[in-house]
Amino acid sequence: MIEGHGDDIYNHRQDIKSNFSTNIFCKRNKGLENHLKSCLHTIYNYPSPDAAQLKNVIAYKENVCDKSIVVTSGAVEAIYLIASAFSGHSSILSPSFSEYEDACKMYGHKISHFSELVDINPKANLVWICNPNNPTGKIFTCHELGKILNRDQQRLVIIDQAYEDYTFEKMFDSDSVLKYPNLVILKSLTKKFSLPGMRIGYLVAHPDISEKIRRRMMPWSVNSLAIEAALYCFNHESEFKVDTSTLINERCKIAERLQERGITTFDSKTNFMLCRLPWGTANSLKKHLIEKHGILIRDASNFHSLNKQYFRVAAQAKEENDNLIKGIESWLKQYQK
Repeated sequence: MIEGHGDDIYNHRQDIKSNFSTNIFCKRNKGLENHLKSCLHTIYNYPSPDAAQLKNVIAYKENVCDKSIVVTSGAVEAIYLIASAFSGHSSILSPSFSEYEDACKMYGHKISHFSELVDINPKANLVWICNPNNPTGKIFTCHELGKILNRDQQRLVIIDQAYEDYTFEKMFDSDSVLKYPNLVILKSLTKKFSLPGMRIGYLVAHPDISEKIRRRMMPWSVNSLAIEAALYCFNHESEFKVDTSTLINERCKIAERLQERGITTFDSKTNFMLCRLPWGTANSLKKHLIEKHGILIRDASNFHSLNKQYFRVAAQAKEENDNLIKGIESWLKQYQK
C-alpha cells in the first residue's frame, strides 16, 4: 500500500480544522451515530460471512441479481480481490488511484499505463479506469467506455465509480453488467455516504465474474457495525445526499482564485481538482498549511507521472475554502519577497 494517501490526518499532531485532502465532503449524522450505539450488541456475534442482508438490499437497489454483488471492506478490498482472481497484463489509467497498480504488482501482473483510451495496451487482458478519475476529476463517457468494452470482450474492464455522486456526468448504471459481461463496476459507500472511517464498498459484475472473485474472499471481511451503518444509510439516503451543485460551484471558485495567483488548475467534472505550483513543492505547501492554518491538502507528487509541484484539493464549505486561499497566499509570499 502506498504511503501518502490523501486523508492522512492520523500522521499529524496539529489540530486539523479543514480537511481538503480527501475527495469527499463530511458532516456528522447524529441519526447514524445513535443507530450504531443501539447496535453495539451485534459485536458479540458473528456477522453473515458475505454480508448477505446488505448484499440483498444492494442488489434490489441496483436492479441486478444478488449473485452479481460482492460486498467488500471498502472498494480497495475489491481491487485486491480482482487482481488476485485475474492474472496477466493490466493497463492502468494514469495518473490515478495508486491501489490499482499496487494490487497488480502484488499479484505479479505485467503493468502498462495510459492517459487516453486510444493508448490502452492492446495486449492487456485487464483495464483499470477510475471514472470520475482521482486525482484529475476527468470523466470518460459511457459511449467511449462502451467502445472499449465491445472491442475485446475477452478483456476485463474494471471501472471504479467511487466518486459518481460528486459529478453530474452520466455514469454506468449497475445493470450495465448485463449488457457487458466483461465489465466490473466498483462502488464505494465510503464515498457515497461520506464515511471514510467506515470501510465498506462493493462490486457489480456478471455472476460468473463475481463468483470467481468471491472465492478469493476471506469470510467476515465486513464487520457487523459496518453492515449496520450501510443498511441505515440506504434506508435514510436523503440524509446523506451529496450537494453536488454547491460543491462543484465552490471548486470552480477555488480554481479561479488559484489561477489568479499563478497556480495551474486542471479541468475537472467533480468537486475536486488537480493543481500545479509555479514554484516550490507541494510538500512544503502542505506543511505550511498544517502548521500555520490547520488545513490539510493532498500532496499529489506520489501519483504516477506527477512531480513534486502537484497537489489536490476538494471543495468544502465556503468559509473553509476562503481560509484555504488565504493560507496558500501566505505561503506564496515567501517567494515574492
